[in-house]
Amino acid sequence: VVPMFEQVYLRMGGELPALTQTMIRLSRKAPVLLAVLAAGLSLAALLGFRGVEFVALIAMLATPMAVSSYTMADSMDSDGELAGNCVIFSTPLSCITLFFWLFLFKSLGMF
Repeated sequence: VVPMFEQVYLRMGGELPALTQTMIRLSRKAPVLLAVLAAGLSLAALLGFRGVEFVALIAMLATPMAVSSYTMADSMDSDGELAGNCVIFSTPLSCITLFFWLFLFKSLGMF
């Protein structure tokens, strides 16, 4: 939903912070969500997270977008349709990716 913030800032006459602009540019070029998830879980493993804590991180990082993002986007006169589509597509895809991450890290002995 971050690209919608660009529209919101433009409507208010502002400009996004440089870090956010960089993230938007990167997200247009590569599937950043999977890379962020992989990097986050790898970092957690390096920091020593194991067992229930690691599974909780998987659940937190690999779940679909919140349905409330549509309501928020719609109430801010932003792209509610885009937010709704993100919810619709991320929900079934997360079913596949969530089990992939669980299988991968269970096979690696993380929990």
